[in-house]
Amino acid sequence: MNGQAAEVEDRVQKIGKDAIAAKGMAREGKFLVVPIPVSNPTLGVGLTLAGIYLHPTKTAAAGSPTSTSGVGVMATSNESYLVGVFHDGYYFNDFMRLRLAGGYGELHLKYYGMGNDSPLQDNPLAFNAKSTLVTPRLLFELPVDNLYIGLDYRYIGIENFLDASDLTIDLPEFSFYTGSAGFGLVGVYDSRDSNIWPAAGSWLEVTVANYGGHFFGDYHYNKGGIKFTQYHHMTDQVVFVYRLDGQFLDGEPPFWDLAQINLRGFPFGRYIDKKSVTAQAEIRWQMFNKWIITAFSGGGRVADSLNDIDSSPTHWAGGAGVRYNIGGDHHLNVGIDVTYADDQAGVYFQIGDWLGK
Repeated sequence: MNGQAAEVEDRVQKIGKDAIAAKGMAREGKFLVVPIPVSNPTLGVGLTLAGIYLHPTKTAAAGSPTSTSGVGVMATSNESYLVGVFHDGYYFNDFMRLRLAGGYGELHLKYYGMGNDSPLQDNPLAFNAKSTLVTPRLLFELPVDNLYIGLDYRYIGIENFLDASDLTIDLPEFSFYTGSAGFGLVGVYDSRDSNIWPAAGSWLEVTVANYGGHFFGDYHYNKGGIKFTQYHHMTDQVVFVYRLDGQFLDGEPPFWDLAQINLRGFPFGRYIDKKSVTAQAEIRWQMFNKWIITAFSGGGRVADSLNDIDSSPTHWAGGAGVRYNIGGDHHLNVGIDVTYADDQAGVYFQIGDWLGK
């Protein structure tokens, strides 16, 4: 009897030690206030002030996602401003994923025309967009590991102010309101070891959406997209990442929701059309404990149809950057990228994994 009692006591002690160890492995919640400089060809220079909460997790094991919530305010030198909130949540042991985002602001942008040879490429039209954005998404895991399916809704309402004075003195600035709203299906395969800063695994996202008046929009069109990113450990300190993108539209979308090249270095809307493909790669070297050096390059094409993609010119961009881990065990990184595209240099300040968005 004494031997059995001792065995039971040993088991109880082991269970207690395992519970303490498991608790110690959990990631604690972390609130960060992050001032992020803004410097890019689209908005000029400025500052974003973001408050980000990294929710606690029950385990620090690889692949355990971190829920995040945040609010941000941005203002730039070209008089653009933006206020936004978001939540990216993972629930019931990652069975359900919920993403909510909303924002309002005024962005001072440029319209370069459609296609590769638009007459506006060298003399774009200035336009201001007072914008409202709402984008909820809900996903559920299927009985297959890492595979999710769900629904996505997106509403963007924009009051456009277009300045055509550079083209003719007889056409003054004019304004018009446009709204785009779409509802669609989303499929995701996600085997990444982190949703914040991955170093291994794959991420595939496929979306198909219909936009129209029945969803409170003004335009009728269909939009599909595919994003595929893979992360490979080359050594303990070096990670190789590549990403493929495709955007495909038919119907009559607004010009600001056309397919475009998804590369750092090009201003928003620099090359747009109804079809686009992009390929890019990045090397990440963890030089010190919290410091990472990156180098990246890629190319993209736009065309009116898939048949014309093969004959379209490739637009190249590349650069290098540095990241610093401010998130501790959550591995949330901030940093700066210096880019070169279309014979022009640019500077971008980043937060998180740009290739996993």
